[in-house]
Amino acid sequence: MFARDARLKTQLRWSDAVITGEGAIDASTFMGKAAGQIAAWCARTKLPCVGVCGAKLVTNRNRFTELHALTDLTTAKAATRRAAFWLERLANQVAHGW
Repeated sequence: MFARDARLKTQLRWSDAVITGEGAIDASTFMGKAAGQIAAWCARTKLPCVGVCGAKLVTNRNRFTELHALTDLTTAKAATRRAAFWLERLANQVAHGW
């Protein structure tokens, strides 16, 4: 409903890249959740899609151009305790990569 009401596909057509995410990218991400649906749509249209999450728990990441997790930088416990701190560092790392 959100995608329809926000005219998401129209907005994405005007985009050069997309950043999306959720707490954990896992198998359920691709079962109708927003991040998985956006990544799938981007893959079909060849639009780069960067996934950002607390933890990545999947091995099949081919719908995302890149996939980054707080747990790439620190432990899950530390990421949970200081999420904003680690998210700022992850966002900085991802931005410098682009």
